[in-house]
Amino acid sequence: MTRGWCFGSRLTSFLIDRASTCADHQVMLNNQDMGDSGGEVVSLGTILILEDEVLVSILIEDLMRDMGASEVIVLADAAQALEQVIRLPPDLAILDIHVGADTSFAVADALDTRNIPFMFSSALAGVDVQPRHSHRPMLSKPFSDEELRAHVLG
Repeated sequence: MTRGWCFGSRLTSFLIDRASTCADHQVMLNNQDMGDSGGEVVSLGTILILEDEVLVSILIEDLMRDMGASEVIVLADAAQALEQVIRLPPDLAILDIHVGADTSFAVADALDTRNIPFMFSSALAGVDVQPRHSHRPMLSKPFSDEELRAHVLG
């Protein structure tokens, strides 16, 4: 099932369902169970998502949970993400390059120092990634569930 980036008329239903189930992290979209990841569920451990667009972060979080993440930490501030990496490093991270007026490169440096795998995401075409991180996977927005899944599992 492809959910990502199909906001249309379902957005209101999604947000109502999300708000009513946020406490127990059981997200419903149009009254359909989102437990079907469209593939094998694996243990992903703890995932850090640095994303300042709320709807995008919700979609990524839901897919990571569907794929078997034991914990998903969603932050919209690069400084908080850096503190998280230092305090309690994740097993994998997905970093939006431009977060507010900041970038995620300091977070990427901290993850790299700790040998924690991560990927970048960006809606900007031809975004300049610093040379030391140019070998990292880049997920171009908008992306489908299948593209995100392939990047995470690949």
